[in-house]
Amino acid sequence: MTKILLLTLALTAVCGTSQAATTVNAGSINNVTGPGSVDLTNIVYAVRFSPDGPQTVNGVTFATDSLPPVGFSSSGPNLLGSWQTKPEFGATADDNALEEIYHDIRWTNQGVFPPEPNLTASMDVTPGQMYRL
Repeated sequence: MTKILLLTLALTAVCGTSQAATTVNAGSINNVTGPGSVDLTNIVYAVRFSPDGPQTVNGVTFATDSLPPVGFSSSGPNLLGSWQTKPEFGATADDNALEEIYHDIRWTNQGVFPPEPNLTASMDVTPGQMYRL
């Protein structure tokens, strides 16, 4: 069985027009157009980068990175709430929750001296088990 690690990072495919270079070793990256286009089955970790509290989408609760689920930790020097224009997925509770999740990000500035620490996320996983991120 494949398990899911769902971690929302800088989601420029929906919120903006530019994208950073991304390497996909297996599988693909899909455009998210709303809660119906996100497969939330077999979730291991669902985490949002926001101080605003958890959000629930399709029955899956996304914890905040400040109160993460057991087995998950992350660090990032900057938190930007209300980043760019909030996406509009629709009017349902799931639509609105996913819009909030996509609206906040953590980021780091590697172009300054000294560079800020990298963004990190660590998760307890089983070696050899396949996960989707």
